[in-house]
Amino acid sequence: MTHHQNVHPTAIVARSTRVPDNARVGPYAVVGAEGSDPVVIGDGVEIGAHATVLPGVRIGRCVRVLGNSLVASDVPPLAVVGGVPAAIRGYIDPITDNFAQAVRASTIDAVAPLGAGGASLVPLRAAHDLRGELVVGEFTDLPFIPQRFFAVHDVASGNVRGEHAHRKCAQFLVVLSGSVRCIVDDGVTRREALLDTPSVGLHLPPMVWGTQFGHSSDAVLLVLASLPYDNLDYIREYEQFLTAIREVH
Repeated sequence: MTHHQNVHPTAIVARSTRVPDNARVGPYAVVGAEGSDPVVIGDGVEIGAHATVLPGVRIGRCVRVLGNSLVASDVPPLAVVGGVPAAIRGYIDPITDNFAQAVRASTIDAVAPLGAGGASLVPLRAAHDLRGELVVGEFTDLPFIPQRFFAVHDVASGNVRGEHAHRKCAQFLVVLSGSVRCIVDDGVTRREALLDTPSVGLHLPPMVWGTQFGHSSDAVLLVLASLPYDNLDYIREYEQFLTAIREVH
């Protein structure tokens, strides 16, 4: 076992696992196992009381693992996870160190900048009559002319999509059914939007880290992209994204 001042004396941490000086492990937590792959713990991580983290799991920077949780798979940076097995409950705003407060798309009636890398919520034209609802968007009304689209649906509860940035490609996200929680992050500012209506889309410019989670069981997310698919355009590691942002600025 490994103990230092940020590891509670009753916690069990495998010797192969390094706990950063600014991370904390709470009472009776179990992190890793002797003879197994180490747990990788990022800076600023907090692991709550009676939580268990299985061997080989990677925990990103500033993650909060709630008490009595079982973490069986990798956790992205700044996430708050809880439950058995642990699922993402939300994300931390790095400025306030609290849960990010979501902007509900259904409350938006004009373009609403989110303050993170030019990301914004953009209303679309909607019509309502006795026959039902209609939402329409001319491509010329969008922030770019799409060259590709895809739809995400049937996402299991607790799963996370996105978790990447694009170097050149912009995206426009519209929820056609249900609701999806979206994080936008420019490396300094992190904001959350709740897409809960097809009449408002989320514009995600290049070099903005995007994450989608908290999909409702009936969620169908349409994504319009400004460029054809190019694997080299993706930045899939958050630390690599932060490095790329610093190089740009």
